[in-house]
Amino acid sequence: MNIVEFLTQNIFVVIIIIGFLLSLLGKNKKQQGGGDNRMPDFGSGNRPGGPAQGQRQPQQRPHPQHRPQPQQHVDPRQQDFPMEIPVPEELARRAERAEEEARQQLEEAEEERRRVEQQRRAREEQRRRQEAQRLEEEEARNRTVAASKGPVRPGETLPGANELTSAVLWAEILGPPRAKRPFR
Repeated sequence: MNIVEFLTQNIFVVIIIIGFLLSLLGKNKKQQGGGDNRMPDFGSGNRPGGPAQGQRQPQQRPHPQHRPQPQQHVDPRQQDFPMEIPVPEELARRAERAEEEARQQLEEAEEERRRVEQQRRAREEQRRRQEAQRLEEEEARNRTVAASKGPVRPGETLPGANELTSAVLWAEILGPPRAKRPFR
């Protein structure tokens, strides 16, 4: 009974041991089988070693006798003709062209920078004008509101749009419920 209790309490160990033994037996069986790992013929193969009826012999492709050889890299130093060596005048002309191109690129970059700066200044000036116009309109509105309201005492300011909005909200919150107000 002790062995049965031990096996039931350690079922995982038992499963691991059984799996190990089965894998050993499977490997041993493969070695004895001679390594014949072919699929069985499912046809009525009358000929031993040949294909079954209804199967074709695999066609063998003829191997090409002549294979193209890859091109070998030719080193320019091994060529029959001499390499061109630039003369000092040619080098001087190339250097002048390179300097001219660099100068043109610098001029183009400077011109682009000036153009971008000019555009930025124009946008900034337009923004300033719009801000000044908005302030003038707001002051004119305040003057008309103050004139219609009557004289304003010193130290007294008119409520702004934000203050008026919050006043309406607080009136709704603190006022009587909607159910008690008549529907107009």
